[in-house]
Amino acid sequence: MGERKTKVAFLISSSVFSGGDRHLVEIIRRLDFSKVEPVVLCFGADPLSRVLNGQLHLGVRVKTGRSRKSFFRNWLALRNERADIVVLVNGGVGTFPWYAFLAARLSGATRVLAIYHNFSTVPELPSRNRNLFSYIARRMFGWRVRVLLSARAIVALTDRSICVSNNLREQLVTFFGYPQERTVTVLNGVDLGFFGMPDSLTDGVRRELGIGPQDVVVVSACRLVVLKGVDVLLQAVNLLREEVPNLKCVIVGEGPSEEELRKASVEMGLSSKVFFVGFKDDTRPYLQMGDIFVNSSSASYVECLPFSVLEAMASGLPCIGSNAGGVPELISDKVDGLLVTPGSVDDMCRAIKRLSCNHSERKRMGELAREKVHRHFDLDQCMDRLKTVLLQ
Repeated sequence: MGERKTKVAFLISSSVFSGGDRHLVEIIRRLDFSKVEPVVLCFGADPLSRVLNGQLHLGVRVKTGRSRKSFFRNWLALRNERADIVVLVNGGVGTFPWYAFLAARLSGATRVLAIYHNFSTVPELPSRNRNLFSYIARRMFGWRVRVLLSARAIVALTDRSICVSNNLREQLVTFFGYPQERTVTVLNGVDLGFFGMPDSLTDGVRRELGIGPQDVVVVSACRLVVLKGVDVLLQAVNLLREEVPNLKCVIVGEGPSEEELRKASVEMGLSSKVFFVGFKDDTRPYLQMGDIFVNSSSASYVECLPFSVLEAMASGLPCIGSNAGGVPELISDKVDGLLVTPGSVDDMCRAIKRLSCNHSERKRMGELAREKVHRHFDLDQCMDRLKTVLLQ
């Protein structure tokens, strides 16, 4: 008989294919299937089968129909899998409740790990009001306290917590008391061989959208939800219509805010300047036809190391990003991009105008951005480090 494979169960909770799911795909596709057997348990929709098995033909078992709210169902599903390692893939702190970690620990797994992609700020304790009893109760049992107590339980049940940025690791250690020795950073990476194509292949995209060769194109690629701050980008483009008349904006993505954003664009009279192209499996043509990339996430949504910015930098674009979370780990302000105050339309206007009106600075920043990604964010190297942490 051959050597027994190490079985790794990945738990996810995603309604749509997100950056965290893409990260997981890159992990799984690099596993040695002769030694490791991966299985994915979806708590909610199944965003992975289409990619893992439809596009990559990996033959990975993906099981759906799980509930995050049931300890018994979590435990039973994991017990039936008899996984050696359980990895909970967290979109943010609180994606899985503490008893999901308990179920993993009691399932017979030898190791329980967590991967964290985002961080939500913890609200302040309530201020004192006229109702003294309510004030005391909220301090003792309020949401913030419950979150912190839950985090303590998760820490006790987890062998290792993996963060995709140094900022995220610092927040988990500082806000939630995660132990430094068991909380590690393994940076996100980008496939350097996948991004970058001859400019001639992108001319068709510009022609299709009616964008001329002299136009300056701002590209944004994200899920269209309120927290991504795309409305700030639209307002900035609107305010710059006279100062930068050749400015165009291409928005790649879809989501619940799409209809509202499209309506706002029309009401501002931006139909000839802003183009919504929907979700794209391959964003390369849009990145390569662009001149500037914008990440406009709001202050209440702390992105740790967004793939969209990594991919834009790998494509040689100077990036404008929100000065929050892990974005400053990617963008060095005024060196290979510009950082702006989250939610500030004025800051966004100044940044877009500066890069739109200065071709040489755009080119210099874009080249430095590409060089940085090649030095520090090579996907293969990042995945090798992550596999070592997961399987050691």
